[in-house]
Amino acid sequence: MFEDRADNQCIFPLHWKKILQYTKHRYEDNYVKSLKESKLLFEEYKRNHYIKSKTLKELLLLSNCTSVLFYARLYQEQYGLGERPSQIIKEKQNASWMFERDYCFMNIRATAIDTADTGNMIDAVKLLPGLRVSGIHIAPFFACDYGIIYCQNSFYQINEEIVHKELFDAGVNAIEQMKFYIDCCHLLDMAVGFDMTPHTSWKSPLRLDHPECYRWVRLNEDRTGLYEDMSIDEQYKDSFQKICQKNILSIANELKVEYKIEKFDVSEYSQEAERIVQVGNQKLKEQGYYSVPPQTWNGVGVPSYKKYSYGVDMPIWDYRDSKGQDQGQHAIWLHSCFYLHKGMRANRMPDVIGQHKNAEKVIFNEDTRQFLISYISEIVEQYQFDFVRLDYVDHIFNVQETKDGQLPVSETLTPDELKNMIDSLRQKWPGLGFQADHLGKDGVKFGKAGFNIITGEEVGRQFNIENERDIFDYLMDSEKIGNNQCRPNWAIDTHDMAHPLFFGKELALREGRVGMLARFFVSRFGNVGPYRRPKYEVIGNQVLASGIHRANNRPESLAWTEDLVVFNGYHQIEDLYDALKDELKDCRIISYEIGLKNIVFTLEYLHRNAFFIGIVPIPIVNGKNCNDCLESEKSFVLRNLGGRKMECFVSTTAKQLDFTNRCLKEDFIQIDGGESGQNMKIELKESGFLLIRLTEQEGYEENGK
Repeated sequence: MFEDRADNQCIFPLHWKKILQYTKHRYEDNYVKSLKESKLLFEEYKRNHYIKSKTLKELLLLSNCTSVLFYARLYQEQYGLGERPSQIIKEKQNASWMFERDYCFMNIRATAIDTADTGNMIDAVKLLPGLRVSGIHIAPFFACDYGIIYCQNSFYQINEEIVHKELFDAGVNAIEQMKFYIDCCHLLDMAVGFDMTPHTSWKSPLRLDHPECYRWVRLNEDRTGLYEDMSIDEQYKDSFQKICQKNILSIANELKVEYKIEKFDVSEYSQEAERIVQVGNQKLKEQGYYSVPPQTWNGVGVPSYKKYSYGVDMPIWDYRDSKGQDQGQHAIWLHSCFYLHKGMRANRMPDVIGQHKNAEKVIFNEDTRQFLISYISEIVEQYQFDFVRLDYVDHIFNVQETKDGQLPVSETLTPDELKNMIDSLRQKWPGLGFQADHLGKDGVKFGKAGFNIITGEEVGRQFNIENERDIFDYLMDSEKIGNNQCRPNWAIDTHDMAHPLFFGKELALREGRVGMLARFFVSRFGNVGPYRRPKYEVIGNQVLASGIHRANNRPESLAWTEDLVVFNGYHQIEDLYDALKDELKDCRIISYEIGLKNIVFTLEYLHRNAFFIGIVPIPIVNGKNCNDCLESEKSFVLRNLGGRKMECFVSTTAKQLDFTNRCLKEDFIQIDGGESGQNMKIELKESGFLLIRLTEQEGYEENGK
């Protein structure tokens, strides 16, 4: 057990006790050394509220014992009576707290030190104190199929790949390990959210537990066509769906009796449980039952059955848009979509009752609605999550407005349905936050559907001259469009920007050091004011690591680097932001100028006659990545800002991008015309990033005399 002081009366939660007991026994020979190392880390964290004496790679190299003891010290200081650390939302009356925090996406599976390995929950907690955020967005962590974390096989069983095997063998099960991870986040005052997908893998055991939540087709015995030569729309009618669901439930119940089990989607993995699910899935195949995949993002209705492929032993589906054009290239056919709406048809817009003779009314499937609400509630309570990111809601506003409400164009939840579900969940947790899987500027619209955060569209644009104007125009508009219901975050990166539909290449490889630091710099010093947008980063951005998109789709980890330029710049930007953030809340961006290689922007204080000037290099010039090269314009004219006292906070050198807090501006800039009362010319001796504050000179008058 943790022992470091004579008066230690700390009582740990049961799962903590088990981890501490294992740790002391497993690392007995180095336990005293780990106590000392953990104390040093603890003292650094207490001074700064983060750890920057070690890179992320160095944190991963810490012994498990040192990391566990570091958190034990935090728990001992903050709690100590056996309770789990509190949820961030415990006392919250609404979700506006989400605007005050900053977030990092973490795929726990991608946190091993070696790229070829998979990380686990003990690896992942080592990284947390090295992040300058106050919220963690956990990638899907339940069991998946085909190595794709968003292709969830289970809604309850934690992915074996992220479970610490020795801890598991010592009696600390997967759920207890996840609770420990979340407890560690909360000890660091980090909110924690999880991904919720409205679909599963096509062979998920959840289909056997809840056939009423899936849409089914039934094939004939030789699989050459649909059962009894029915049309696909006949099979999609709710009357036939009820028959399918009843028959599948009967198959499932017979297996439960035979194998003496209560459910198929169990929380703990075992070979026997997996075998029983395989038996169940085989019986569904033998009877011709297959669950239907999601429609593509630009499709209409639900996919149609096309043919059976004996090569992959699965149906092939047909995906069409409103013009009847094939959209199969966008299909996610490995998934099975929940049966969200009754009355949907194959590759056709839903019928409005009264306009079509045989129209079946499109209504929200109450069985699925109740399951989703119950499931989210259960997971939030069990693990003590603070927010939920809902996947596959990017196009929820593709609806038809009718006198009876909203009709979905395809099988996705409508804004009204989402709002109803979120409101139901907030009856129990008023402060529960919701993030939408959506990239754009339309936070106000998504706020009406109950969301608090969407992803800002800057992340989908390269930092080049062509895009900078739109990026900074939007920063200037943030005050006009700001609201306290839903805001776009200021995303440095997301987990899927390397997808071929976006850039096809990781941010670290696209824009390099300059691009990464430029995004961090603007997220802090261009994104200001009372409607500041939360910063959102991805694990690995902090050291220019790459591979997050690849790691989402195969069992491997990031390609870790120890890029000290980016690592130091990241922390120095954050240090400066911490020192200035209260002032920056009282500022707004009022102008910007784009040069050939630099952007100069001006912040104005709202309640005093003072300004900030920021200068940022453009990382992509003429289609080329600047990387270490910061050759740029060396002079700038600040109009109507002359005659002011100047303080320089940060600059970089062209060679090392070394962010340094400076007091003596003469080291790297020269002022011309500062006493004229009109314009001020700044001549840079060093190219790169710059942040200066201009305040009134003592005795300065408007006429400059």
